[in-house]
Amino acid sequence: MFGRPLGTVLVIVEAAQLLSTIVHSAVPNWGESFATLSNLGYVACGIFFNYHLKPRTGTLGNPAFVMLFLGITSFSFHEEPVGHVQKHVLDITAGLLLVLHLACTATSAALTEMFSEISILRKHVDKIDTAFVLIFSSALLMLALLYSQIYANQLTFYLICAGSAALAAFFIRIRLSQCKRISIAITAFEFISVCSIAASAVMNQGELLGRTLRHATDPPFYDVYHGFWHLHFSLVIALLNLRFGDILEQTTQPVENQRHIIDSYFFDAVGLLTFFAQSITMLLMKELEAPLTAVRVVLWLFAVLQTAHVAWFAYLRAWRWRGRARTAPTLSDTLPFLNM
Repeated sequence: MFGRPLGTVLVIVEAAQLLSTIVHSAVPNWGESFATLSNLGYVACGIFFNYHLKPRTGTLGNPAFVMLFLGITSFSFHEEPVGHVQKHVLDITAGLLLVLHLACTATSAALTEMFSEISILRKHVDKIDTAFVLIFSSALLMLALLYSQIYANQLTFYLICAGSAALAAFFIRIRLSQCKRISIAITAFEFISVCSIAASAVMNQGELLGRTLRHATDPPFYDVYHGFWHLHFSLVIALLNLRFGDILEQTTQPVENQRHIIDSYFFDAVGLLTFFAQSITMLLMKELEAPLTAVRVVLWLFAVLQTAHVAWFAYLRAWRWRGRARTAPTLSDTLPFLNM
């Protein structure tokens, strides 16, 4: 299966969540500590993508700037949310910009792969990136001109952009699987997990879907659940953009230069499954109006699990750095039947 490991992105978001959880417990008087620091997921992923995706995506493909912009503006608003309408508008605008960028990037990557497989269209592949820069610019103009209407119908805007991105991402993920049996199973697991995390993130946001939570009326609950909206949405954006980068690399580079073949998915699967379970658990607790004590217990339970996953990541890195093996232990070493 072609594609880069997801481990680094998973660990980045896990680290952001761990820091948010520790500060949330250690500084209880900070009104929205968890929702504020959870934006480090956007910021850290943005910094990571600035170096990781730059060599292998087109003009539009790198999400570093929009993730940094959203993380910083949202951090600024939640750090002191009362009485700062302008900061809130900027925060909302950054979120709309991010999903718009995601939809354009996903469609651009999918069309690039599609054109590369059709002989009559192959010569036009290099024009897709330029075309989508113009499309994205036009969409930004429409966002600015129709901002009041879009602001009042944010959920519709999110669903349209997310729906188009999901369709393109499904096509891209199938293409990356190369139609091998185990790769298709991994593709299904990854796609279902990411979509489920995204859906629960939208519902945990507090004001878009499901039970409504507001800072003024439910401050401690809003802080935690809205923080998970930040963490899980940053994870989804990062994972999707990793796969968009994979398909662009597969399309534009010779096979001999495609060195990033996934030998092991076990570490990634454990991390992704933990986030999936966490997203569903937090969604159920929000909708069932679980008491705050139970929410904080579950918060720390997942913090312990993710600490173990981060430690596992550090061990695998140390294994490579110390030269004990060319690569870390693979999933096929652990479960030989996957070689079938």
